[in-house]
This record gives sequence, C-alpha cells and structure tokens, in this order.
Amino acid sequence: MKKKVLNSAAIMALAILTIIISGCAANRVNLTDAGIVTIQQHTPGKVRIAWSDAYEDEDGFVVTGVLRRHDLVGMPIKTHVNVTVFAPDGNILDEARSRDIYVPRRRIGRGQSFTRFRVNFPTIPTEGSKISITTHTSTHSDTEQT
Repeated sequence: MKKKVLNSAAIMALAILTIIISGCAANRVNLTDAGIVTIQQHTPGKVRIAWSDAYEDEDGFVVTGVLRRHDLVGMPIKTHVNVTVFAPDGNILDEARSRDIYVPRRRIGRGQSFTRFRVNFPTIPTEGSKISITTHTSTHSDTEQT
C-alpha cells in the first residue's frame, strides 16, 4: 500500500513538473523559424558557432547558441560573440556582444565540449532583417562586457 502511494506521488510530481516546463517554453517564438530574421554565422578563428537561434523574449528578443572548438589540444580559449542586427535595407539596427566565455578543447567521448552564449536585444527587428554572429577572441577598445 505504501509503495502504491509513493508511486502515485512520484507520477503526480512528474506530471506537474512537465506542465510547468512546457508552459515556460510555450510562449517563446522562434524568429528564424517564423521567417522574420535570417542568421549568418562567421567563425574566423579556432572557435566555431555550432548552432544559433533567435527567440522573442518578454523584453525584446534574444540570440542564443553554442560555441565549439575546432582543435583537440590546448587550454580553454577566452572569446565572446559579436551580434549585429541589420535592417532589410542593410542599415545597422543594433549591435551587442556576449560576456566573455571560456571554450574548452574538444574532448571526444568525455561528455559535452561546447559552451552556450546568449545576447539580449531590447526591440524585435522588422521582418526580413539579418543577424550576423561572429566569434571574437581579442578585446575591444571599451572594456565593459555585457
């Protein structure tokens, strides 16, 4: 009897957790899948962008993705991601960059060897806009990182 009650409680807790998690992700709109923006990725150095997406957020929109190294040797590389939003006519709408990220070397067969990034923007771009994402390992002239 006690085991039956515990199993029922565990199933109920799992069901509630599933509902909460699906409710949190349901209001996100993927701007690339909706055709509002297109993303161009540029990886000039040893760190590449494995994937990226743009989502509508309650405060505007967010560009997220994953960084990964090309090589299998060496210490973690300190990098950040520069994101530029272009209007359909080619003018720059907004620019921002991620915080500094340390990307570890690729470790085959030993778990995940990628690092996530996130860049927030205050306003959603117009339909037909382009987003350019570039990894950057050197520092900028201003030292403040967002």
